[in-house]
Amino acid sequence: MNRRQRCEQGYTLIELVVVMALIAIMLAISVPRFRSALVSDQLMYSSRRLVGMIQEVRGKAVREYSDYRLCFDLENRRVWYAREGGGEEQGEAVETFQLPGGVGIKDVLAGGEGRPDGGAPFVSVSRKGYASPSAIHLAEENGRTVTLFVSPFLARVRIADGYQAMEEAR
Repeated sequence: MNRRQRCEQGYTLIELVVVMALIAIMLAISVPRFRSALVSDQLMYSSRRLVGMIQEVRGKAVREYSDYRLCFDLENRRVWYAREGGGEEQGEAVETFQLPGGVGIKDVLAGGEGRPDGGAPFVSVSRKGYASPSAIHLAEENGRTVTLFVSPFLARVRIADGYQAMEEAR
């Protein structure tokens, strides 16, 4: 075998080992930082969890053909949903989500409703899966805020950085 054929065969074992070592070093440096950024961001965790809860309520309302209410306890940083109309389960919390420490519900702006008689704010979900158009504001103690826009007809919730009003959802 001449020298030209040997060069065209591929990489040497030493070259492959060096490249694999460099990749391992880069992964060892970057993965822990990336993981800690995902785990430590309680505001985004709470936002994603709340989006999942809203989608779950919509699905449950359509499956059971019942109206539901997603309720917010601003003081205790708690969110739950319950059936609205008749039946034994009326008003019983089906699922509750306690926001992690450092994250709170700043306010809930629901289109035309949401805080009757000065009570707890809520978002209505109809038996057809339609939700009252809403903006839910979550905030961290350090002042960082996100807004969750609940789309009335689409099964979609959009997360936006900062405190945004309902008009900005359009």
